[in-house]
Amino acid sequence: MQTCERLVRTYMSSERETDLSEIVSGVGSGTYTLLQVVQSLGEYLTAVGSDIRTKGVTLLSTVISECPPSRVSLQSNRVLTTFYCGKLDDPDTIEPTLKGLAALVTFPTFGDSGAVETIQA
Repeated sequence: MQTCERLVRTYMSSERETDLSEIVSGVGSGTYTLLQVVQSLGEYLTAVGSDIRTKGVTLLSTVISECPPSRVSLQSNRVLTTFYCGKLDDPDTIEPTLKGLAALVTFPTFGDSGAVETIQA
């Protein structure tokens, strides 16, 4: 099996659905963590080019939306909620940002502080 970083890089350059499926199933099975996905996406999430940034946020949001609730810890949910709330100021990534937030609010680890932060953002 390929590493998470290699799968992310391959997906970002080719958009092959098989790479996306492997990332999602890897997170679901515990082979990869959400932290590994975020770390692998690092440069893509903050890229100057809006297309790259949008694709990176879209990938992360897709993984989160297809992730089993057991794979999203309280800490992960808080960090991802803060990240997505910050992305609401980026018009290029608004759609995938809202998709990611919509997924996070469904997890049992989404608490009152996350709701307040999201509403304020």
